[in-house]
Amino acid sequence: MKAHTILFLAASLLVCGCDSKTAQERLDEASLQPYTNIPPGTLVLVRMRAPVADYTHIDTAGQPRKYDFIFTNEYIFEGIDYGSAGLRNTNDTKTIYYSGSMVVSITPIKK
Repeated sequence: MKAHTILFLAASLLVCGCDSKTAQERLDEASLQPYTNIPPGTLVLVRMRAPVADYTHIDTAGQPRKYDFIFTNEYIFEGIDYGSAGLRNTNDTKTIYYSGSMVVSITPIKK
């Protein structure tokens, strides 16, 4: 390949953008922005949502009733990375990352 062809391809990538983030990833990052100031190691109360399908209530189209189940738990806040909140159970050493769309709220607990 000629040098000007390689230069043109490189410039095209820069102009077109190399943002490989999906719309969902950008939404996850935006929903966690209010919690970026929480220091790692803080005990927090987290409310999360999980989609649920209730197969005991089937509608006329044969579809189950769907809703969000909200649950609350205490975690050790480990930080935010790539649109996910790193949370560790208070009795465990493993950190699990939950997407920003799952998190309803994160509240630091004062002890």
